[in-house]
Amino acid sequence: AAMAEAWRSKVSTQILLLTHKLEHNTHVAEGLTQEIIPALQQASEQAQQAYRKGNYSYTDWYAVAGELTAAQNELIDAYANIHLFNIELQRLTGSPVSAGSSL
Repeated sequence: AAMAEAWRSKVSTQILLLTHKLEHNTHVAEGLTQEIIPALQQASEQAQQAYRKGNYSYTDWYAVAGELTAAQNELIDAYANIHLFNIELQRLTGSPVSAGSSL
């Protein structure tokens, strides 16, 4: 009985930790999707226009494009983490995670 209770406590802790990680990555993905990436896309377009007019150096334009790419990579990482955490939650609980738990 003590071993079963210890196992149950360990699994409950893992589930709680995974739930927090899932919520964090969902928050990161939402912020990137709704705010950061659109702003960087607009900045990249404006930097490209400024470069074409001769008001921006290629290095400056490239730096803005690099920031956009880095944010897009961060979004991919957040989505990958969400997927992996959902899989782990399903493994631990033995049941599918509800659709409301992920993006």
